[in-house]
Amino acid sequence: MPRVRALPALRVCPECGTRGAATVCTQDGTPTMAAEAGPSADPAPGQLIGGRYLLGEPLGRGGFGVVYDATHTGTRQPVAIKVLHRDGDDHVATRRFFREARATAGLDDPHIVRVLDVGVLGSGAIYMAMERLRGQTLEQFLQPSAGNAGVLTETQARTLAQQVLQGLVVAHRSGLVHRDIKPANLFLIQATQGQQATLHVKIVDFGIAWLEGSNLTESSSVVGSPNWMSPEQCEGLPIDARSDIYSLGAVLFRCLAGRPLFGDGSPMSAMYRHVHEAPEPLQRAALQPVSPQFCDAVGRALAKRPQDRFADAQAMLDCLHALPATRLNPDAQDLPAAPTNDRTPIPDTVAGARPALDGLAGSAPAWLRNTTRPEAIAPRPPGGRDPLAAMPGSDAVASNGNRAAAFALALAVLAALAWVVLEYTTANSDAAVPPASSAPQPP
Repeated sequence: MPRVRALPALRVCPECGTRGAATVCTQDGTPTMAAEAGPSADPAPGQLIGGRYLLGEPLGRGGFGVVYDATHTGTRQPVAIKVLHRDGDDHVATRRFFREARATAGLDDPHIVRVLDVGVLGSGAIYMAMERLRGQTLEQFLQPSAGNAGVLTETQARTLAQQVLQGLVVAHRSGLVHRDIKPANLFLIQATQGQQATLHVKIVDFGIAWLEGSNLTESSSVVGSPNWMSPEQCEGLPIDARSDIYSLGAVLFRCLAGRPLFGDGSPMSAMYRHVHEAPEPLQRAALQPVSPQFCDAVGRALAKRPQDRFADAQAMLDCLHALPATRLNPDAQDLPAAPTNDRTPIPDTVAGARPALDGLAGSAPAWLRNTTRPEAIAPRPPGGRDPLAAMPGSDAVASNGNRAAAFALALAVLAALAWVVLEYTTANSDAAVPPASSAPQPP
């Protein structure tokens, strides 16, 4: 009887995404990862993967794959398992998936989601084990609803910014630029200090993070989410940590003004305006009172030229710590919860998932509840939006005819040739990117 030769085990290069049987990648010389023994079909609830993660029900599905609830069989700790769709030809998605795992696993900070493990299933699908988060994204919280105005007070925005900056300090010191700081990638969970519920923010989705000094060609390509991208990101220029500072400034503007900085048009329009237009001054755009000092800090973060922004996350964090305590919203941290019958049930989710699911009774952290409707605050000036006023650094990029025309042409080319890259982060109304998130929620 003829002997049946066993097929060589599938292996995947964690650097470039190439699949094959070689123990060393033929493209870049990186040692490859072997697929574990197991079924060749897609994973299903009840399956044990990685020898220690027992899969539960899917938490959400998206263009990137599926996120499952899971339990570590040894420690009984809840985890989330993100499984990338099998696509042997999609080396870019595979590379980004591994990059996210490596980038996040090397960062130890309470404000960055923890990645616990990564591996290859017998089917060839790649998975990532990460800490299980219960809460909601900032994007979801900012959706106006009963008992929620869809904006933050200055006190709340400061607290949010300080925690995000603490996470960015750690990432930037490791040489990582996130490149996609936006409300969908800031996850809110509830923590408790004594008897008081407080906000805890975690940065998620390092899938398009860039390591400073690396030779990745993507370092100068147009990658990101247009509503939140820095001017240099929009132009495909080299970036550094100051790009994340700009994106955080855009997030803070949204939190206080109730709308994106330049988000009332197409993605290409938003990119053009990030480069060429000064935003409306925050003090005028904000739907609630904001101190001039905090407006100045946000304005500096939004400077067009990187050299006019804060030098790094630590510099902006120090600036916010030095600001005088605001008296504009003295009760902001003690606002009562919305009545139970007005509260939208909060589904359970995980960082980076597209949740589906069952509601979880609860409410946002006390300081993050804002029951004042924006229309009851400051009316807009007659005639709609006021003329735009210059922000720090805007004069340095004032558009002259030649540059504006050249950039418009470049955008047209990008629209035709690089739209796939943009769509990677703009699908689902600018929600979370490959590891997108459709409806997470507060604890």
